[in-house]
Amino acid sequence: MLWGHKRLGLHRLSIDKDSMAAQIELQAALRISEQDIECWLALGEAYLDQGKHMAALKAFQRCVELDGTNDSRVAIDALYRIAVTQHALGLHDDAVRAFLMYIKMILF
Repeated sequence: MLWGHKRLGLHRLSIDKDSMAAQIELQAALRISEQDIECWLALGEAYLDQGKHMAALKAFQRCVELDGTNDSRVAIDALYRIAVTQHALGLHDDAVRAFLMYIKMILF
């Protein structure tokens, strides 16, 4: 079931552009396996599309936390999205720190 919810959620988000339907499917996938960092990243994107910046930020942060080493492509993408979301929320100092971490990760 995890695979089905995850794939359907990703399809709803990227192909159908239906972030609410994507959110529902991705949340269902995370109820099955809350350790799936790709689901957390996509859920954050779905929240952003709906203007739910704080929820998106929490989803992106969870993605980075779960990665542990923060060197996977998904964690690096999440860190970038954290910085962008923090900037949108007016958390400029936090955004700068996140952007600097992101730059270090992609350069090394």
